[in-house]
Amino acid sequence: MRLFESIPLRVVAFHACFPDTPTYHFIRSVITVIVGSHNRARMNFHTGERTEILYKLLGFGIPVDLLPLTETGNVKLKNHQAWIKVRKVKEKRHNVLTTTVANSLSSSFDDDTIECPGLNDVAFRFGTKYMSHPGNVMFWSLIESKSEQHSRASQEEKKEITWWVIRQVKQVKHGRFLSWNAKYGSWSVITDDAQTRTKVAVCFRDQKRRVQANSNFQVTESSTYEFERQDGNKRKRLNGKEVDECNCFNMS
Repeated sequence: MRLFESIPLRVVAFHACFPDTPTYHFIRSVITVIVGSHNRARMNFHTGERTEILYKLLGFGIPVDLLPLTETGNVKLKNHQAWIKVRKVKEKRHNVLTTTVANSLSSSFDDDTIECPGLNDVAFRFGTKYMSHPGNVMFWSLIESKSEQHSRASQEEKKEITWWVIRQVKQVKHGRFLSWNAKYGSWSVITDDAQTRTKVAVCFRDQKRRVQANSNFQVTESSTYEFERQDGNKRKRLNGKEVDECNCFNMS
């Protein structure tokens, strides 16, 4: 079957999700024969209830929260409408702006507007939705690797560390720093290096607070542990006196 060869994309895998019924088992067999032996290894069939299938997809790294269906079967239109909004803005600028200056502005808009962040792009946006984005995961790993050094450094050394992180993203990973443009519903490249450095510095500050909060939580938790004797038996306090935990219910 030459259909897959004509697709202008590098197909990594197909994921087909079906209910666990005999009818769909037959359909799976038919699809397996149609795709041919060359593409058979790329096919992944998932059967079962919705929750079970979603967990299976998560195992392949598929962001199930972006699937365009809710648990009740309703179609999610938010992302689609956001994409249409961006396309309308682009087309309007191409149609309305006709002068040389206007065309350059339109070209600039197209170059700076990004509909979807790349794998190595760092996306700055409020919320935890993009924390699992590969570029953000890479970025935070860089922050964590230099967090302790950054906390002990002087102001000039801290600036150098932030510039090191920026160079790692831009020059080594060939990524970009993006900010969310709520007006157009798209991403924009942060071209101001000073603004980028400020955002990276804020991330170092947030990482330091997160480490301190975890440390305080562990100290607080350890201070509430019950006393233990050398033989391993726990001891509790009752009326101001320490008693063995195993005997506290036998006291009169």
